[in-house]
Amino acid sequence: MRASGRGTRIILKPATGLGFFLLIAAAFIITGCASLSPETQYVRGLTQNTSYGQLKGSVDQPTGGLVWRGIKYARAPEGELRWRAPQAVEPWSGVKEATAHGPICAQRNPQNQVEGAEDCLTLDIYRPDSNQTGLPVYVWIHGGSNETGKAAGNNLSFFVKETNCVAVVIQYRLGPLGFFKHE
Repeated sequence: MRASGRGTRIILKPATGLGFFLLIAAAFIITGCASLSPETQYVRGLTQNTSYGQLKGSVDQPTGGLVWRGIKYARAPEGELRWRAPQAVEPWSGVKEATAHGPICAQRNPQNQVEGAEDCLTLDIYRPDSNQTGLPVYVWIHGGSNETGKAAGNNLSFFVKETNCVAVVIQYRLGPLGFFKHE
């Protein structure tokens, strides 16, 4: 808290750290612009190797671009993890489908009812269907004044096609669950 001439203000800070790192690491894997070991280099196609396991995306029909949706970038911030910085996801075996958006983060809808889930720390990645590596990465953070919003509905396939870049759309904890620092 910080005292000011007009009373006390509570300053809310996002818990980013590991979550942001994982987001950027996933984007680098999909773009092929990072110096990674051979098993995580980008190779054209829907199935990609990551540090945690394989992901299989889909083709965006209008543009022909590649899309991976609902990729978890942190463990669910529930229970003991609720007021902590995001924790890395557990590695998986086999190929994980990345074709559907993740659940929206807990938030109030226009009827003032809570909807969504706490297990919502996901991202969507869009890229051109090409062999090209080293593409610029565009990170889209949805609007909503840190109270509402979602990755679904922010289809960046046309943007990616026009700009020849990789786009990453993230979902993040909203409201007090995401922007209240507890010590």
